[in-house]
Amino acid sequence: MASEFRKRLQNLFRRRSEDPEHSLTLDPEDITIGVDTVKELSRENPLVHRLLRLKELTDIVAKQRVEEYAVESIWIAIKDLLRPSNPLETRSIVLAFLEALIRGQYGELGLLRHHFFRVVAMHNIEEDFAQRLGILTELTGQGRNVQSFEQDIGPLLLNWMPVMANHEKLSAFLKLTVNVIHFNASYLEESVISGLVQYTCVICDRFESVSGVVESCLELVDSVLRYSCLPTSALQPTITTLCHTVVGETFSHVSWQLMSKLLGTHLGHRGIYTLCEILQDNASDPCLLQGAIFFLGESLWGSQRVSSLKHSFPSVLPSILKALDLGHPSVFYKAVLSMERLIEKEGQRLDYVTWDLVLSILESISVFVESEKSLVNGSRVARKLHHIFSCVEGSCESGKFLGEAKRFFSLAERFTCKRPELCALTLVSFRARAIDPSASDWIQSLESVLIRYYVNDARTNVRLKALTVLEAVLSSIRHTFEDLLIESVVLPLFHSSTPSIEEDGDVDVRQAVVQLHLDLAFGCTNPHFFSLVVVIERVVKRTMESETQIGKDVETAMIGLVELFKYKLLHIPPHHSYCLFRILVNHVQLQYKRQDTSSRASRIRQQIFECFLRLRANPLHQLGFLCSNNTTVDYSPFVTCDESEDDVLNKRRSSRPLPIGKAACFAAMPHQEPICYVNAFDSLLMCLQQERDGDVLAVVGKFLSAALRNKTLMLACDVDLDTLCQLLCKVISTLVKDGDSKDCLEDFYKTLFTLTSYFGDLKRKQELLECLERGLSGRCSRSCLLSIKICLLEMNSESPIKRLLPSILSSMAKLSATVNLSGPLLECLQVLSWSELEPLHAGCREKDYHSIFSMLIPYTDSTKFSSLIVTLAFHVTFSWFVRIPLQFRKSVNQFVSKRLDSLHVLASESQGGSGSGSPLVSPRIIKRQKSPNFSDYAMKSVDEESKKQLTASASLRDELKEVCADLMAHYTFSNVHTHPSRSNTVRWMTDGGLTKSWLVGRSVVTITTALERKDQLASSSRTGTLASLHSIDSLDRASPFDSAARRGDIGVGRGWADVLVRRPTANISWTMRVENKGEPVRASVASVPLFGGVAGSDTPLSLSSDHGGSVTSFALRRIQAIRGGGGGMKKGGSAGISPYSSSLSSPVRPAPRWPTLPVNSPFTGDGRRISRDEILTETASADEEEEEKEEEEEGEEETDVCRTTAEPIPSSASTLKGDFNFETPQLGESPLERSLINMQEQKDVATRSLSPLLRNKSCPELCLFLNDPSAVSARFSRQSSREAEDVLLSPTSPRSPLETFFESKEPESSLTLTATPSASLLATSAKDPTSISQRDSSALDPSFVFMQLYGQIFGFLGDANSPVLLPQEEGMERAIKVLDHLPAFSTHKIGLIYVGNGQRTENEVLANSWGSSRYCQFVNGIGSLVRLSDCQEPEVCLGGLHRTGEDGDFTCLWKDGVTQVVFHVATLMGQQTSSMTSKKLHIGNNFVTIVYNDSGEIYPPDVIKSRLNSVDIIVTPLDMNSNEVAIRFREGSAVVGIADLGPYVISDNRLPVLARQLALVSDLACLTYREQVYGDVQGSNWVERLRKIKQLYGKVGYSSKAQASYIAFT
Repeated sequence: MASEFRKRLQNLFRRRSEDPEHSLTLDPEDITIGVDTVKELSRENPLVHRLLRLKELTDIVAKQRVEEYAVESIWIAIKDLLRPSNPLETRSIVLAFLEALIRGQYGELGLLRHHFFRVVAMHNIEEDFAQRLGILTELTGQGRNVQSFEQDIGPLLLNWMPVMANHEKLSAFLKLTVNVIHFNASYLEESVISGLVQYTCVICDRFESVSGVVESCLELVDSVLRYSCLPTSALQPTITTLCHTVVGETFSHVSWQLMSKLLGTHLGHRGIYTLCEILQDNASDPCLLQGAIFFLGESLWGSQRVSSLKHSFPSVLPSILKALDLGHPSVFYKAVLSMERLIEKEGQRLDYVTWDLVLSILESISVFVESEKSLVNGSRVARKLHHIFSCVEGSCESGKFLGEAKRFFSLAERFTCKRPELCALTLVSFRARAIDPSASDWIQSLESVLIRYYVNDARTNVRLKALTVLEAVLSSIRHTFEDLLIESVVLPLFHSSTPSIEEDGDVDVRQAVVQLHLDLAFGCTNPHFFSLVVVIERVVKRTMESETQIGKDVETAMIGLVELFKYKLLHIPPHHSYCLFRILVNHVQLQYKRQDTSSRASRIRQQIFECFLRLRANPLHQLGFLCSNNTTVDYSPFVTCDESEDDVLNKRRSSRPLPIGKAACFAAMPHQEPICYVNAFDSLLMCLQQERDGDVLAVVGKFLSAALRNKTLMLACDVDLDTLCQLLCKVISTLVKDGDSKDCLEDFYKTLFTLTSYFGDLKRKQELLECLERGLSGRCSRSCLLSIKICLLEMNSESPIKRLLPSILSSMAKLSATVNLSGPLLECLQVLSWSELEPLHAGCREKDYHSIFSMLIPYTDSTKFSSLIVTLAFHVTFSWFVRIPLQFRKSVNQFVSKRLDSLHVLASESQGGSGSGSPLVSPRIIKRQKSPNFSDYAMKSVDEESKKQLTASASLRDELKEVCADLMAHYTFSNVHTHPSRSNTVRWMTDGGLTKSWLVGRSVVTITTALERKDQLASSSRTGTLASLHSIDSLDRASPFDSAARRGDIGVGRGWADVLVRRPTANISWTMRVENKGEPVRASVASVPLFGGVAGSDTPLSLSSDHGGSVTSFALRRIQAIRGGGGGMKKGGSAGISPYSSSLSSPVRPAPRWPTLPVNSPFTGDGRRISRDEILTETASADEEEEEKEEEEEGEEETDVCRTTAEPIPSSASTLKGDFNFETPQLGESPLERSLINMQEQKDVATRSLSPLLRNKSCPELCLFLNDPSAVSARFSRQSSREAEDVLLSPTSPRSPLETFFESKEPESSLTLTATPSASLLATSAKDPTSISQRDSSALDPSFVFMQLYGQIFGFLGDANSPVLLPQEEGMERAIKVLDHLPAFSTHKIGLIYVGNGQRTENEVLANSWGSSRYCQFVNGIGSLVRLSDCQEPEVCLGGLHRTGEDGDFTCLWKDGVTQVVFHVATLMGQQTSSMTSKKLHIGNNFVTIVYNDSGEIYPPDVIKSRLNSVDIIVTPLDMNSNEVAIRFREGSAVVGIADLGPYVISDNRLPVLARQLALVSDLACLTYREQVYGDVQGSNWVERLRKIKQLYGKVGYSSKAQASYIAFT
């Protein structure tokens, strides 16, 4: 639209044409050539005017169209101006106008195109040729369109070609011609194409220096090859032209492309023939010959060969050979290049005929290289020729040369002196292959090669090649001709030749000769061995004496002698190794004498010292060598390390070098050759004293520690350990001062660490300890700490360690608390705290203990250290606290508490917390799961995992802090055990008494008051049972019951109470008696709140008895009957169950009445005891109908109040149960309706019933109810209303109550309760300690005792830290049972297996029932041997072992004040079946296993297959009463954080302590890791007990605003 509008706008303002007809019909862009214009151009006007007008129209007609027929009119008007008679200027103006007219009106010409073509073709005026070419170019559209004159364009171009050869427009003409061929090749005749190509080749040859013309000519040839067919007549000139152009660098690639296209056509074979003709006929044109050779080579065997050509190589090679007759250097160069390419590409596939022609060409080239013509250009030809020789030689070596080898090597040998060394080396190899031992003169052939190329040739590589030939011959036939070769070739050549090998100036040759002698010596067992070694020694000695620095020949010799010594040590004859050992020792001493500091000398010393330090000796004193895998040792049966003591002393005192030579080597040697290792040790001491090279010291430090573990080698040779210790300390001081590598320094500290195992033979103990103490302040403090740990174990009875211990502890206290030092420092302090090392710290003062705890407390920071380090730090703190004297514990308690609080505040601030303590009811941070579920962890983000780990670590830290405070509260003023041992008398006295439990801070206080047993005691006295009371429990020394019985004033048990306090770290129990006289509080039945609502419950209760009458009368009758029969009333609350009491009760389901039996008799008429199962069986049939009736009445209205679980009473409770039950609800009366009807009445009754008790301030639960009734209501509202209190009646029997208590094993009767829909109040009253049964008892109320003990502490129960009374219900009972099942000390179970000789399978290892004597000593030291049947829980935790003999009769147990470890010793578990299932049941379920590996082999990690075994403590017994202890983690084990510098070397006496300590730390690491990751184990019993106590708050619904704080009783 825009363009159309623009056109209309232009038409509007355009000047109107004079001709109105044309102005309306023409396009705005067209012009009108009117009649006047034509007239102006006609001949009627003057020439000047016409030419002027043509000039004006030239630009117009070139850019705008004219009307129809205007072109014809113009041409008619001006054609006369092109006559030859007209001036050149006139013709030029007309021709220019005509060119512009054709350009502008090209599409409108029509038939005029042919007319204008004829005009151009017939206008044969030479001056106008350029304009004619322009008109033709425009007329053909740059050669693209020849329509109307397609038959004439070819001849025209062919006719113009000779004229254009010398014209300046040649390039334009060639370009036009190329386009015509490109777009109109089909219109061109073959003769025209041939002529054009021939003329083009001529032009190309003529204008070879003009790049533009050559390029255009090549384009024309390319167009012909692409779009037409090259005539045969044009083939010769085309190939000739391409041969010329390919020589130059500018058009070489283009020329090859054209030739490859040409040869790829049907003229390819004709083209090859033409090239061969050129090579044979054109001997005067070297460029033409070069191009022909190049095209032949590239097309037939080049990298871009023409695949369509099938010419054989022999068909063209003679032509190349013929071309060499010209003798031109460039032709030879092209020929040698072509031959090089032929041999490289096709050398392995050439046949004999082809190789013959190739060798002829190479011979011709060789002649040229040797001639004078090669002085200028022959160097590059020679290089290529020698390269060809090398390629052919390579084919000869590979066996793929099919030509005449003799002819070729004869040719190559002509250039031996001029050829490169590589060719000479190949020639040597060819001559070496001609040496055949089957020939008679093979020794002479070998000697000729060695003399010609080793002795006479000065080139190093050639001489080395000759030596290689000798070495190859020796290695191939030495097993047959070794002696002959050594005597005939080697010894004459190197021993008798002049100059001798040691005087040879070529160090490379000397090195090769030394290596040759070393190789011969490896397999030589005859006397020639010493001759070979002497040659090596001469080379080394001459070099050491004459040169300032050691050469590589000496390095090769000495390193080779080291390897030779390793080999000869295990092979006969043994005196070979003795000779080599002396050479090595002397060389090291000579180096230190020369003070050689070169790098080669350093490497030699490294190899020698590594060899010396890898030597080992077995108990038979046989010398062996540690393999490169550092695990296996190969011992020699021929070489020993022990000599007579006099010889050893003489050699050590001798200062002169050891004699070595051929005479000494031939001395007679015994069958077993002794080697004096003390000489090597002396050189080692010399190294420590004089060495300044860090690499040598690094090697010594790396291997010396392992060498010192072999005590047989060290002690049998009587090495100077004190000097070694002194020098090691000096080296360490120097390394610390110079700031050398930390790894090297750690290696030397590890050496000191190993040297401590020689404490019995070491006199410089104090110097060693002082060095380790100084190292604590350096970069290797970790290694020093572990070394100090071993020193503490090994030297605990030595005076140096006792003197330096305070200083060492002071230095340790100065260490910063870092992750790197956490493990070693804690392990060191852990070992120091044990009883085995108690003599060391027996004299420590109070400030020393403060220093120890100041080291431990920083590692309890969970923000800096892992959970393992935090846990280990607390465990070591516990161990130390119970170990310090009592007089220091109070101050230490305050010190530790203050430090922990400060650290806790800092840690909380660093985490952005408020610094407050953890909540009382803290949920478990890590959810427990039975098996690891990695998909759950993968779904969590990294940030969530990090937050979870930080939260878990902080929670664990807070819990351990609370445990620490609790433990210190327990041990600050006493050393009482963590579990009480209650006497049978107290158990009998409190049996059936009143029991209540309270939560007081972090403890559960259970108080049980005894019943008055006056009548029972009298009965016991009459039957003689009182006399046996003291014999039953020997612990009751001055029995208070005896005196009370004599006085007769009170019954036994009155006023007595048992207090049991369950805390995270201990269970404390004591028995007390109220000496105040007074009547017990008695409450009538009417005063008991049975008929009122409690805790928001208004549901009434109706009771009935099977005998009829009211509940009140029935209860009174039962109480009177019990008192009259001398029975005791027993009430045992579920919340007050003691782990040491057998009186356990649990709620029971409403059950049928018991059969008619004497209530108090558990026996039948014949005296047989009735079991509880029999009673249940008889009862089931009697009450079946009544159960069915009750179920029908309940129906759909049965609520949770009536749904109780039928559970038998656990344990062996001697309880008698009544035979009454509660009424069932009436049909049609729901519990809700019954509650609404009697709500008001129940409230009144409850108020009257509770008023006497509310006035009694000794009832704490009611006081709590008054102070905070909402809390109590919330608590009781969540309690199950389906539980009722058991009414337990004591039997009336002639037997004494005490005898009945101890002899009864099964419940003798059972109480049956039937709850009604209104029974919620009864259930609440039954759980309420103020129930009727308790208040009518003669026992004290436990609340009275609790108030006297805790009432004043809590401000009369008025603050937020008030104790919480635990309800007596089934859930609370189970929670306390779970708490009681957790020991109040740290428990660990460790596996211990013995691996005998040759045992590799699981059954073989587990089947061991005995071990070696050292193993037995180890088992005796690792723990105490205990009889399983004598172990009683909870005092002893057996880790799952049965006490009935299934797992053997004995086991090992170790314990201290806070830890108990049971060892599952496989050899003590008895001989099981072949599957060893019972043994693996215990050992396979342990995290840590101690393996006493006495097999002499490496213990595989998968012998005991188990998913839980994570760590193996492998104990390997060594000689001289020493052992190697190493920690190995199983594959896939993620346990981290265990400090390990090992392997450790420890004596037999201290092995149990070290193994136990490593096992404890490893097991603690496994427990901590699995608790945090999987949650399937308990990391700490103390923490778990603390969590269980906290969970009790949640069970009773305790408000978070009233959290109880921990009470410190110290």
